[in-house]
Amino acid sequence: MILQSLVKYYEALERQGKITRPGWLPQNVSYAVVLDRTGLVKRVVSIKAEVQRGKKSELSPIKIVVPEPYVRARAYKSNFMCDNSAYIFGYGDKPEDDAQKFALARELHLKLLKNVSSPYAETVKAFFEAWSPENFGSLGLDDEYKKDLLKGANLVFADEYLHYLHDDQAIRGAWEDYYNSSDD
Repeated sequence: MILQSLVKYYEALERQGKITRPGWLPQNVSYAVVLDRTGLVKRVVSIKAEVQRGKKSELSPIKIVVPEPYVRARAYKSNFMCDNSAYIFGYGDKPEDDAQKFALARELHLKLLKNVSSPYAETVKAFFEAWSPENFGSLGLDDEYKKDLLKGANLVFADEYLHYLHDDQAIRGAWEDYYNSSDD
């Protein structure tokens, strides 16, 4: 009886956004990579919000609940569905390492989504199967975006309506299965 009450209380707090499920954490996110159904990048859009700081207002990253990221000390390790441009695009501040970081992201996403058959999962798989870091220049991003990306701004994937792909039930399930079975 007490345990059931605690579970209901936990679920109520989760619905209110006061806590997150295990394996999920709020992260600062600056950009959404908008993909079409075939996995092609349509555009990269800022999802920053205007925040008042004293008398000035500035654009700041927004908090989005995403799959729990790794704490990277020195080793390269990709995060799932939300990471910086070195892992998502192979574009970062250390060109000699960026291809390796992208390869790690590709491997992780294709592994976790291998047996997932939802339209959004297929879109993400198609992106990682087709994307090449050499394509970054074709995105046509202005210098301000590039500068922000080099500073480590986080990106998430979205569809053309800006629905975040990590919110797809099938993708969430794949992440939670992996998180619950992982030793990391």
